[in-house]
Amino acid sequence: MIISFNDVIPFKKEMMEKYGAYVHFHDQCGAQFFNLEEHTPQLQQAVEEYFAAKGITVKFSGLMFRLFSEEEIKAEENK
Repeated sequence: MIISFNDVIPFKKEMMEKYGAYVHFHDQCGAQFFNLEEHTPQLQQAVEEYFAAKGITVKFSGLMFRLFSEEEIKAEENK
């Protein structure tokens, strides 16, 4: 899922203010992903809840995570 940089800014700000976590955002050739400098269960839950409120699913792989729309999740399940 691709989100606008205007959506990334408040997310990064909230993670820094509430959890002291700097989130790296990578936007390359139609693909986006995020990296955390430190992974904790509390931070992962905060990230998941932040995006769940917007109807977006987060999938983590270590310190990296990507965002998926409900349509992308359903398409993946139907493969």
